[in-house]
Amino acid sequence: MEGFSELTVTRYNDGHVEGGAEYAAGEYELSLYINDVPITMFSCIARDLDCLVVGFALTGGLISSADEIRMLSVDAERGAVKVWLKDGRAQIPRPKPPKRPTDVSAVLARMEEFTARSGGSAVYGAALCTQRELLVYHEDIDRHNAADKAIGDAAMQNMDMTGLMLLTGGSPSSATVQKAEACRLSLIASPAAPTAQAVQAARAIGAAMIGDVQGRKCTIYCG
Repeated sequence: MEGFSELTVTRYNDGHVEGGAEYAAGEYELSLYINDVPITMFSCIARDLDCLVVGFALTGGLISSADEIRMLSVDAERGAVKVWLKDGRAQIPRPKPPKRPTDVSAVLARMEEFTARSGGSAVYGAALCTQRELLVYHEDIDRHNAADKAIGDAAMQNMDMTGLMLLTGGSPSSATVQKAEACRLSLIASPAAPTAQAVQAARAIGAAMIGDVQGRKCTIYCG
């Protein structure tokens, strides 16, 4: 498994001890440079690095679309990604996400698919989807990295993200809502509860927030 290492472990189960092995996510340090200027460092899983940096740049307001990137170079050996932007790029105002009725049964169905694809408790998953299907899915040791990878993947495919739903395995925060706003996503859903600030931010931009998803149950915080 790319980005994971096999570890020898001892399992304890009600007084019984046995040896075994399991995969653990590895921490990979990655530096991002844009136009040769150091921007930030990530601690992430060493896969889908191009998706990660494109999603980070998009949701952070550094670019408004993947088309603004002239070249992207990944140096996995040195732990660096270099991005060069086209000249004359312009930041565009970002309107609020479109207001759409929340089909809770559809959200729960997509969350069931999302949970089935999860790589385990060691990583967070993130996906973009419509009410009918999952479109992109990514994982990372950081929930925000996972969201950036999913968004970056969609951007690199020139996918129109307007009105899509963001599914996240971690507790949604105000930073999660900021990512949704940047891409005009209409809904955020998670098996965990969101922070109070995340709910306030979602209400402010008119996005729906659904948490505590467990099977056919959930809590609708707004939308």
